[in-house]
Amino acid sequence: MNSNETELRNALIDNIVRYLIDENFPRVTKCLEMLNEEEIWYRPNSQ
Repeated sequence: MNSNETELRNALIDNIVRYLIDENFPRVTKCLEMLNEEEIWYRPNSQ
C-alpha cells in the first residue's frame, strides 16, 4: 500500500469514526433514554 492509499484509508476511517460517534451515538442514546429497562431488554418469542 503506498502513502496515498494509506492517507486515504486513514482519512476514511477517521470520517467513519467521527460519523458513528458524533452523529449516531447521540441518536441511539436519545432513543434508549425514552425506553424503560423492560422495553430495552424485550425479546419477542423468547423461550
